[in-house]
Amino acid sequence: MNRILTLLFILTTIFSVTKIVAQSDHLEPANSVFTILDNQFKYYSQVRNILFKDLDDNPEFRFLVMPSFSPENVLNIGLNHDTKKYFISYHIGNENIWYSENKEKIKVTKRKKEISQESVELIKELYKIAISKAKYIDKSYIGLDGETYYFSINDHGQKTGITWSPTEGTIMKELVLIGKELIKMTEEKETLVSINQDLKIRIENLIKKIK
Repeated sequence: MNRILTLLFILTTIFSVTKIVAQSDHLEPANSVFTILDNQFKYYSQVRNILFKDLDDNPEFRFLVMPSFSPENVLNIGLNHDTKKYFISYHIGNENIWYSENKEKIKVTKRKKEISQESVELIKELYKIAISKAKYIDKSYIGLDGETYYFSINDHGQKTGITWSPTEGTIMKELVLIGKELIKMTEEKETLVSINQDLKIRIENLIKKIK
């Protein structure tokens, strides 16, 4: 019981900065490495070392999912500068990195597909405008069970916005759901994937709402 209470206390400390219920339906700027706690820095470094291996360090787009208890996972879209082709990659661990007692033995499932340039441009348009409107929020209460979502784009340097467990029916929820649809694309049998018409319409509609 003492071990469980200790873990809950540490979890509260580690995630208190990012797991905040938003009062406004927009992204919040990601925290600077100079403002996060030491434990957060260590944890984020572990996530990066384990999940980001073999991924482009400067992707066109990145969607990082940080759950409280289930495995962390990341979606990357990057450009191969030699072939001038875009690739969409998805990595997910077999267990939650924070709770793992032996992080060196965490197995990461990896999927990678070529993705059409048209799809990449539409994805970047959506998340570029969403991130451009990111602003700090009034904080009401801290949530202990949920998921923090990080959206990053390459727009004259990496820019990142975050949201935590958005409410159903909100712009942020649709932003997250579209990200999860992109993850599903990495499961398709085709070697070259593209956004289907239904998802294209959802993205275009959400762009209009955010504007």
